[in-house]
Amino acid sequence: MARIKPKQPKYKVRSATRMATTMAIIMRRHFREGTTPSLFTYEGAFIAILREDLCLIGWPWASADGAARDVVGEALRQAGAKRPTWAEGQRGFTLTKVKDNSCCGHCDMPLRGRDRRFCSSVCRSRWWNAEYAKAA
Repeated sequence: MARIKPKQPKYKVRSATRMATTMAIIMRRHFREGTTPSLFTYEGAFIAILREDLCLIGWPWASADGAARDVVGEALRQAGAKRPTWAEGQRGFTLTKVKDNSCCGHCDMPLRGRDRRFCSSVCRSRWWNAEYAKAA
């Protein structure tokens, strides 16, 4: 009877540098193809998978977590990811930076001529509730 060969993984790596390079390639490729909206999409998953694998081979959790974060951080650096500032990550940032304000501040639909910031009162109230009601 013929012996069936086990399926080899698509990406085989042997060192932290190679792992980071492979992750960076995956991040860049998926971002370029439009599969993911950001280079940071896989950050949490990659950290969790690496940490899990290191813990399963006997590393203490804290050491495994630190090593996984270092490898993924290197992959993000190689991919050219730049983390935005806190202010840039806020929803209202784009509204103040766009000069023509041609899209709704809540749903990003194109604005009609008479609208200034929101396409409807529903979008205005939802944006208000999301931004200010929770702070009060």
